[in-house]
Amino acid sequence: MNTVLDKKSPLLVSSLGLWLFVAPISFGYESFMRMNDLICGFLLVVLGFISMKTDKKALPISCAAIGFWLQLAPLFFWAPEVVSYLNDTLVGMVLMLLVFSWPSLSDQDSKDEVPPGWSFNPSDWKVRKITVFLALVAWFLARYLASYQLGYIQTIHDPFFGQGSIQVISSSLAKGFPVSDAGLGAFGYSLEFLLGLIGSSRRWKTMPWVTALFGMMVIPAGMISIILIISQPVLVGAWCGICLLIAFCMLVMILLTVPEMFATLQLLKRAKKKGRAWQVFLQGDLSSALLQQKPICRNKTSEFGFTLPWNLLLLTCLGIWLICSPSVFHSLRPASDSNFIAGPLVVAFSIISCSEVVRNLRWVNAFIAGGLVFSTFFLKGFSEMGLVNQWLTSILIFVLAFPKGNRCERYGK
Repeated sequence: MNTVLDKKSPLLVSSLGLWLFVAPISFGYESFMRMNDLICGFLLVVLGFISMKTDKKALPISCAAIGFWLQLAPLFFWAPEVVSYLNDTLVGMVLMLLVFSWPSLSDQDSKDEVPPGWSFNPSDWKVRKITVFLALVAWFLARYLASYQLGYIQTIHDPFFGQGSIQVISSSLAKGFPVSDAGLGAFGYSLEFLLGLIGSSRRWKTMPWVTALFGMMVIPAGMISIILIISQPVLVGAWCGICLLIAFCMLVMILLTVPEMFATLQLLKRAKKKGRAWQVFLQGDLSSALLQQKPICRNKTSEFGFTLPWNLLLLTCLGIWLICSPSVFHSLRPASDSNFIAGPLVVAFSIISCSEVVRNLRWVNAFIAGGLVFSTFFLKGFSEMGLVNQWLTSILIFVLAFPKGNRCERYGK
């Protein structure tokens, strides 16, 4: 693993440790966070000084472990002081950034390094800059919600639903978590931000473990966001506008991350045939560069691994319409709940299906449409116009799930 922990890094680590050690004294917090910061600060100072005299191989792992804990400690201790939460999460982030090499955003060392049979590089920085930015936005938004749950601020400004965000994050559903669920989400988004930065534009083949871990962080987190969005109107009876913004960020991240995951899976499949799957997964494949295939066609989005077929755009709009229609046609529960469940799912699968390598996911919308029609026979609460709308919308969703749309890029086999 390449790191920036050079000769000056032990001094920087010790300086961060000293900052962390004096923070409880400087800012006067007396909770469990005081002892936590004193211990972690002392350990960082010791690690830094030891690394000045001896081999530094253990320093990156130790710093990553302490940085990992500093991100979580304010959540486990329900840190009552805002300064302790801010201090620990920022120091933890800096420590974890130190562990891995900070890549050059202008890295062009492998512009033509594409997977076999592909027409573009899924690890190119023009794609990863967007995912890193979206992870950072999701991190900021989740920290904002966590600040309310931890008691640092007294209100939240929801751009769409007034007090909806407060109702959701202070509901019994949110309080069922042993720690702040928004803070836990912020921790996950910070890891996605860091994992998005690791490696050069060749990482689909040189660091398969990173792309696999990044994909496992982004894709499940995005689907969890959709599940939480569904639970808001069904279980809480309110919408969280900030949560919707986070979910949108996660959906776009999934859209951009899926091609890189597939490139890595193809690499591991080829390595498995040679009996080298685990070796390649952990150490990468350093073979020579491959020639880039010509795309079938090329537009403004296809180089990012997705296109925008008209039917998927309409399906996305119909999913949003499903969410809004109970209010328009005055449908009551439990009929309205079917829309609140199906609508976000249609939006999610339609957006993700814009990725050319998982275009077949659009078929899920056909099954959702069938479920909506079936629900009209036993769910009560539909108004007369609401029932007509449900049937027409379901039929449209079913029909629009069939067209595949054009494929512009090549993805090997």
